[in-house]
Amino acid sequence: MTTTILNSSKIAVVIFAQNESPVIKNTIDNIRRSLRISDSLYVIADNCSDDTPDIARSAGAQVLVRDFANQPGKGAAITWFLKTHSAQIMAYDYILILDADSLIPEDFFPKIDSQLEPRVAVAQCSILPTGFEESPIMAIIALSEIVEQIVFNNIRSFLGFSVRLRGTGMIFDPTLLISIGPKIGTEVEDIALSMLVAEQKIPVRWFKTVVVFDPKPGECTDATTGVVHSQFFVSKTSLVEINFNDAVWIRIVEVPCRCGSYFFCCRSGNRTYLIGHIAASEKALLHKITHAYSWIHSHVAQGNHSFP
Repeated sequence: MTTTILNSSKIAVVIFAQNESPVIKNTIDNIRRSLRISDSLYVIADNCSDDTPDIARSAGAQVLVRDFANQPGKGAAITWFLKTHSAQIMAYDYILILDADSLIPEDFFPKIDSQLEPRVAVAQCSILPTGFEESPIMAIIALSEIVEQIVFNNIRSFLGFSVRLRGTGMIFDPTLLISIGPKIGTEVEDIALSMLVAEQKIPVRWFKTVVVFDPKPGECTDATTGVVHSQFFVSKTSLVEINFNDAVWIRIVEVPCRCGSYFFCCRSGNRTYLIGHIAASEKALLHKITHAYSWIHSHVAQGNHSFP
């Protein structure tokens, strides 16, 4: 049942979902328990070939269907949503973008309101990975996300610097989102949005106490692989290389952009995975952080050349 608590800000929660029938009902049920009377929940059923739209609609979400197979990806879905529903979007004070499997605590929205004074243009919630214990690769990804937030986001926030957007738990002023959204032009929407905001010299605030739970799959998905393939292969600079054999390696690569970013990449077999991210200003720490992944060497040395 939706909680009817009056709120100071009107928030639209937007979930972009492609073939998410196994998880979408649980996500909607979780979010609706925390929604206030003037908040809304939208599911953008993006090029779905399963029953995600019907499940989402039955669970109580407002469902918008996008069928453009020649324009795949979350970035394209965001652009479509902003172009076709701009008037609807402008009716809200803020837009909150979540993944189809993201979960939130019951005090989520009051905590957001407590962070929105003075008015914020864009913010990133804390992301807490869950369910990663059974997969070493997912454990590494989770550890990297946790370390980046606890260590680097704390430093950046203390100094008044921007943090990066993470794909889920992103909060936007609708005017800003409508102005930059159509410029995404990539399937890696979190990185693109971070760059677009940086180009406008708008800092991304970190809402440290506002937590979004981010379940990790038992094995790496195509979405995880796609993030790396779309970013790694545009880079020609490899700062650190740890090669175990032709099929398994770790590299730290530079993604050329105005704000400067470095990405930890790991390859197993024919798949490349994004392990983590670090700002160019923290380049001196890259070599030290690389040693945190030394366990992979033992993993490979034991004859296991594939990751779960």
